[in-house]
Amino acid sequence: MALPGEADVNSSALPDIELFLQAKTLTGPERVRLFKLAYDASISSSFSGRQALYEYFFFGDPVRMAGALVNCYDREPVRARVRSLLQRED
Repeated sequence: MALPGEADVNSSALPDIELFLQAKTLTGPERVRLFKLAYDASISSSFSGRQALYEYFFFGDPVRMAGALVNCYDREPVRARVRSLLQRED
């Protein structure tokens, strides 16, 4: 969706923005700013890209962290169940 920019809000297009983009609780310009904020937070903007990288690497390398998580569980009960299943003669 093509959204008007701040320059459009401060131009002669303001009456159209107020008329066509208004919501029940927001004016047209407020709604434009809300859409721009949602775009910045969710689409490939520089802000969302940096935030995604930060969240991905915050605790360290994801592959090493997954390995550390697997290694902290006691896997012996599951191994024993698999061994007993393989030893069945049915």
